[in-house]
Amino acid sequence: MLFYVRFFRLVMNTNLLVPVESGAITAEPDGDAIKVTYRLRTVRLCIMTTVMALAAVALTLSARLDFEKAVGIGFLAWLWLFGGNYIITLVRFRWFVKRCVGERFADSRRNPRVA
Repeated sequence: MLFYVRFFRLVMNTNLLVPVESGAITAEPDGDAIKVTYRLRTVRLCIMTTVMALAAVALTLSARLDFEKAVGIGFLAWLWLFGGNYIITLVRFRWFVKRCVGERFADSRRNPRVA
């Protein structure tokens, strides 16, 4: 299953797909279990956080800090904004997929017609 998310949408910041722009999910039986694979695309998040980190570099340079410190601040800002959001999104999405597949798998085992 492929999915796409519009750039401008009215959702809460807690929405699972805020940092995601598109993705793919596949689920297939694997013996007595279900093998689930997924891909998430977060290029838009990367671009937006890079612009924000560059703005942080520009602001620190305008405050008369040296270039190395400004780049260090920009890198830490990027790592915090992109890296943190990316890791949180992966963990939350994994939990979401496991919960959904687990519930569906349990339903299909109790009632074979559900599958």
